[in-house]
Amino acid sequence: MMLDLPLSEVHVYFSPEVRPDTPLKTLARIWSEIQKNIHNDIVLVLQKPFSVRKTPGDYVKSRNIEIRQLALVSGEARKFATLIKILKVLITNLLTRKQTTKRDIYYQDVALFQKSQTYVNEILDCISYSLHLSMEDDLGIFASQKGMLFSQIPLAEGDTVFTFDTPTLIPRFHDIKLLGCPDAVIILEKEAIFKSFCQFVKEKNLNYLVITGKGFPDRLTRNFVTYLSKEYKNLAFLGFVDADVYGINILKTYKYSLGFSVPQCPQLRLAGVHLLEYRDGWQDLSMRDWKMTSNFINKVKTNCHGTHLEKCEVKLWHRELTRSLVLFKKSEINVISNDPNQYIFDKIKCLMSQHSVTARHMQI
Repeated sequence: MMLDLPLSEVHVYFSPEVRPDTPLKTLARIWSEIQKNIHNDIVLVLQKPFSVRKTPGDYVKSRNIEIRQLALVSGEARKFATLIKILKVLITNLLTRKQTTKRDIYYQDVALFQKSQTYVNEILDCISYSLHLSMEDDLGIFASQKGMLFSQIPLAEGDTVFTFDTPTLIPRFHDIKLLGCPDAVIILEKEAIFKSFCQFVKEKNLNYLVITGKGFPDRLTRNFVTYLSKEYKNLAFLGFVDADVYGINILKTYKYSLGFSVPQCPQLRLAGVHLLEYRDGWQDLSMRDWKMTSNFINKVKTNCHGTHLEKCEVKLWHRELTRSLVLFKKSEINVISNDPNQYIFDKIKCLMSQHSVTARHMQI
């Protein structure tokens, strides 16, 4: 005879230790609580962060979420199974001291994770935020490498030397040093333009360090550009992006963080492309383009500060975006001419001669 006994509801809290412990011990404690109460109705309690506008003084807000083992809907039950799976992966990786990426975790069980990387990312964010753990430093989870680098100059990390004479993903560095000085750092928006220009640089034996973030750069790419900016303060940093609000916004992402508040690469300049340089290939703005351009112009007008050179640069952005609105046009870098590589090279030569004059004037 079977007794239909009600199950006890047991709450397992993802909360930081009163006395800070290692990430492994913190996760092991939660795993032990789940194992001990597996025959009850477990309710996992976490904090879910949600984004707010990132300006000085703002902070990340959160709310409590509960994930129930014996859920009444399949989606909630799947979320419980997802969290258990991810928790197990994190503990295993910490035990073996294995570093991984969010993408690698996603491929551990694509079906369970609803074929959605975002679904996995949200659970990981909840775990790290609730336990006050750093995704990279404590859990060993890194975003997939995205940015690419080309340079005839090798880089060193300790006794290890890395070469980048073919387009290569930017590796994760801790303490690096360029074994030489490039003539300029060139940042390109698009991967196709980047690969073509790298071949051009190699054939002409030019001393450029070339970078692409493949669109909006990830944190690793931004950090690398920031490192170069601090290491080579008098070097020319030239960016080539599409002649539209998205291109200039990508450039801003390299140049500033926290809106326009914190310069990350003050030397970076918009080298091209400029809307009036096109003979053809213009495209009409969509209503979304128009709205984003108008909003960005307003931000530029209220954030035109810093050094004289920075103010001049931001005014250049304002000019290009205003032209885009007046003409109701935009265009892409790959249709600037029949030979985009030659266009980029000619612009670099012109701007570098101006840069050398400015640098000498500043030294005087």
